Amino acid sequence: MDDNNYSSNQRSMRPDNIVSGYTPKGIGLKSDYFSGVTHSVGLFDRDEVDLVNKRYRFGVYTPSDTIHTLKEYLFFTKPDLNIYPLNPYGNKNGQFRLNKGLQNETYWMELLDKNPEVFYCLQDTLSKNKDHFNHLLENTCKGNLSIPGLTSEMVETPSNLYGINFQYHGTGEASDDSFDFSLEFKDVKGLPVYNFFRAYEDYERLKHHGSLETNIDYIINKILYDNYSIFKFLVDEDGETIIYYAQLYGVTSKSLPRDVFENTTFGDGLSYTIDFHAAFFEDMRPNIIKNFNMLSKDFYNSRKYQVDIYNDTLDRTDGRAAQAAYIVTDATTKQYKLKWRGDDRY
Repeated sequence: MDDNNYSSNQRSMRPDNIVSGYTPKGIGLKSDYFSGVTHSVGLFDRDEVDLVNKRYRFGVYTPSDTIHTLKEYLFFTKPDLNIYPLNPYGNKNGQFRLNKGLQNETYWMELLDKNPEVFYCLQDTLSKNKDHFNHLLENTCKGNLSIPGLTSEMVETPSNLYGINFQYHGTGEASDDSFDFSLEFKDVKGLPVYNFFRAYEDYERLKHHGSLETNIDYIINKILYDNYSIFKFLVDEDGETIIYYAQLYGVTSKSLPRDVFENTTFGDGLSYTIDFHAAFFEDMRPNIIKNFNMLSKDFYNSRKYQVDIYNDTLDRTDGRAAQAAYIVTDATTKQYKLKWRGDDRY
């Protein structure tokens, strides 16, 4: 078609004029032509997408905001078993004294000799540096933590004269109470993971029989000292933006897989599944972030160096081990960011 047959506005919108670099006054690169092309295949700029107030009749695709791959971080807090009874002023001469009920137990004496680091994972008050997280379980846990789905109960009204009744929405809070789950752990020589759960179970047995010295603070303050929490964070592909978060309260282990030692060959290493019980579960509540930071703050601030996900100097992933984590809020996006600190400079 000849240019003379176009109006001035039509000529400015011809594909050949736009592609060749001709930009009519007032149109710019984001022209009606280009917008029409991208919109027709469901592509919109981020500032054009409004999932709440608009209806995209032929679908909408947002590559920059699509969730593809997330990484899970699990943080286990430590129980506070009364292995070494502590009084409010500390032990005499700074010496720890093993609980009277454990002093004649050969398993505990050997554990003290061979795996003393396990004790620090079992008794939170032994930690001198205020690190309240159980890194042994965090580093050896494999797979993902299953969480309970939420199913609401339906409330049914009495039937009327015609035998008809009506169901309406009740509550789904029962889904968050008292549930079981399992996690897989991969152990190493010395069996620190196995001994953690073995000692935990043995302590519970002795407590059940009334053989252990009790910490009076547990009684006065109504502390369930053998329970602990698990925090679950799913972070975006940048390694720090938290997409989803949850906390499990009142967690205890229920099983000890001794039957795994029926085998003598472990193709991918020695691993076993531990059954747990949690009293309560909640997710996406800001108090979870507050709880986590309250436990992390002092130890996090005492570490020397920031451990970023990416090392700009070396132009590669930062492979340093981190010791503490903390959650900050991005001032611009208002999103939660998971930050790390440690004592290794490089």
